[in-house]
This record gives sequence, C-alpha cells and structure tokens, in this order.
Amino acid sequence: LDLRGRFAGDRLAVTLPAGEGVFRLTLGAVTATLDATAQGRWQIDGLGPGPHDLRLVSLGESGLAPEALPRFAVPPGAALAAPAPGRWIEVIGDSDSTGFGSRHEGRHCDPAELRAATDSTLAWPARVAAALGAGLRLRAQSGIGLVRNYANDPAPTMPVRLAADPAPPADE
Repeated sequence: LDLRGRFAGDRLAVTLPAGEGVFRLTLGAVTATLDATAQGRWQIDGLGPGPHDLRLVSLGESGLAPEALPRFAVPPGAALAAPAPGRWIEVIGDSDSTGFGSRHEGRHCDPAELRAATDSTLAWPARVAAALGAGLRLRAQSGIGLVRNYANDPAPTMPVRLAADPAPPADE
C-alpha cells in the first residue's frame, strides 16, 4: 500500500484501521513510523499554510479492503491534487518482493521480530520504482509462490490467483 497526497492546510489527521501493521508516514522532510496494532489516529498540527506532500507506505503486507483503507483529514478546502507518477511498473512476486523480514540479520526470528524487520521500501520492487521515478503496483504475498507455495501449501499459487483477478484500471 502506497498512498500519496497533497494539501494546503496547517494540520493533518491520519486514521489507520486496527491490526493492519506498521506504516511509514512522510510529510515533507519529516518521516514517522506509525504502528496500527490497534486502531489509531494521529493528529499533526502547526504545519504552516503549505502546500504539503504526504506519503503513507505500508511496511508489511496489507490485505486492506477498500472500506479499511487509511483515512486522511485536512481542513475544509485544503485538499490538492497530488502529482501522479509519469509511469508505473507492475511486479508479480512473493515474499522477496514484499520486503518480508528484509531488516532481520539472521535466518530465524519469532513473529514479533519478523513483523519489526519487514520493510516493503527495502524490497527490490520499491527500490527499482524509486530509481525510475515510477509508481509501483505490487501483486505479491508471502507464502504464495509463483511456482509452488511455502511448505507446499495446496492453496492457489500466484498465477492461479491472478487469472481470477480482473485487469488493472487503464489509468494505473
């Protein structure tokens, strides 16, 4: 999940759904990590008139349904059109593509360490997109493989899942 926006007001509120992991919020030159283990609302005041560019990136995998997407609130009339990337890349992958455990230094870790060590911005798709100045559409999930799944799980592999998924909108 990688959301971007622009606004002209002096404050911002961010609401994240419960249990959806860790997010990185970048607001201009300031970066903060937001942990949404429980539903959370963060209020940032005193920003000045703007304009302000913001970016909210999920550092882990996100299975967010549209009704559970993060919410941004700015003063009335302060929302501005965010600049869209000039081009997009799409990556179909697995845990290597999602940054699963990317900051962990050993081979073994418990679930809490794994959660803390996962950072999608360090995975190769995010780094390639950033280097190209492109937007990224990542279609990947840990444990769901391109050829076979982790531990030979009989769940559908990524190609089977994608065959059932409609084509992306033309404007992506």
